[in-house]
Amino acid sequence: MKHRIAGMLLRLWVASLAAGLAVHQVRGATVKVDIANFSFTPQIVTINTGDTVEWIMQDQATEHNVVSTTPAGILGSPLLMVGQTYSFTFQTPGTYDYECSLHTFMTGTVIVQDAAVDQPPSVSLSSPADGTVVAAPFNGLLQATAADPDGTVTNVSFLANGTLLGAATQSPFNLAVTNLAAGTYALTAVAIDNGGISTTSSPVTLFVDAPPTVSITAPTNGAVLPAPFTGTLQVSASDSDGTVTNVGFFAGGALLGNATQAPFNLTVSNLAAGAYTLSAVATDDRGLQTISTPVSITVVSSLMVAITSPTNDTLFVTGTNVTLLAAASEAGEAVAQVAFYQERFNPGPVPPSYSLLGSVTNPPYSLTLTNVLPGFIHIVAQATDLLGATNLSAGVRLIVYTPVRFGSISRAADGTVQVNFTGTSFVIETSPDLQTWTQATNGPTQNADGSWTLEDTSTRTNTVRFYRARHVFHEILPL
Repeated sequence: MKHRIAGMLLRLWVASLAAGLAVHQVRGATVKVDIANFSFTPQIVTINTGDTVEWIMQDQATEHNVVSTTPAGILGSPLLMVGQTYSFTFQTPGTYDYECSLHTFMTGTVIVQDAAVDQPPSVSLSSPADGTVVAAPFNGLLQATAADPDGTVTNVSFLANGTLLGAATQSPFNLAVTNLAAGTYALTAVAIDNGGISTTSSPVTLFVDAPPTVSITAPTNGAVLPAPFTGTLQVSASDSDGTVTNVGFFAGGALLGNATQAPFNLTVSNLAAGAYTLSAVATDDRGLQTISTPVSITVVSSLMVAITSPTNDTLFVTGTNVTLLAAASEAGEAVAQVAFYQERFNPGPVPPSYSLLGSVTNPPYSLTLTNVLPGFIHIVAQATDLLGATNLSAGVRLIVYTPVRFGSISRAADGTVQVNFTGTSFVIETSPDLQTWTQATNGPTQNADGSWTLEDTSTRTNTVRFYRARHVFHEILPL
């Protein structure tokens, strides 16, 4: 009777304790439950499938066991004495109630839930693209896109042919690589999530290619060649890790032609006279290109032309006829025509403009200018051969003027002398004795009819005065 009362009091105490007990969730491979003081502690455990619950007997004065109630038949331990244990691994999700069959007020519950499966991260290389070709040594950025559906990506490692290049521990997952030698590389990225699960990306092939080499061997830099030039442009081109598939030849950026096989030479025809900057561009089997050091050449026309008459700065009187004569020739070719132009100079950097005076197709190459006007006339001749090549002569300047002719001379009452005359390109000088001449300082002035009038006031004190005109030719060209 005494034992029963004690049991009843104990049952009431345990029930009171259980009423205020919260669910205690424990994660791990093995969860321990103490059997002590006529109770299971913790009373309720939550585990994952595959986890084990171990009951440990700690009461010394009695015996206890672990027996399933709902569902029945799952748990069933022998009577346990102090220090003994009972373990059970739960493979099926569900709620498992149990008790001590000797002391049914001792109850407990095991809640088994599906074990959370850690989803692996995803990772892919976004740069460089598969099949990318770069010049060696490669210096650039490897870029990966990585994510984890149920966690975070903690590390992305970058490998080339299985060798670690480096790692990135935070987004964006990029890695700068330097001096990657020539070769073919299978690049991969390995992402690791916060659960330690890893994923390897699909490989990306990177070709680190040694670019080809190319140099122009003929003509040499500074060469002077006859026009129209026909000859062979020669290069030396090679590729240390592949083959050269094409060499393009350029003159001042304009394509002259291509050579697709060794010895990579190009024949050019009728290259006109002028200065050229030649370059060659070699392309290898992976598309990498190298530009040669430029070579400067000058193509000089053998077409010769010169104005032989009149000579430079020959004087002509206004209204006369001037015959222009030019000599033109070319080795191995006939001259098609010689054209004469008047050259006009423009201000600033604008090149001169040319007005055609006439052309001659047969020697002697002469042209007559009729009734020339006063001033400076700049003449050039241009020869053209049967291939259309041209060459321009040196210029010749003609000086056309109107001679000074003195008209009436009169003296006013105050002694001032008035001299009337016509002409162009002159200065008027005066002398009291035909020995000492000085330039008149007070004129002359031009009249409406083109004539000139000089009023000399120095004659007021000098009764004798002589006058002369001196032609002066001075041309001011625009800046």
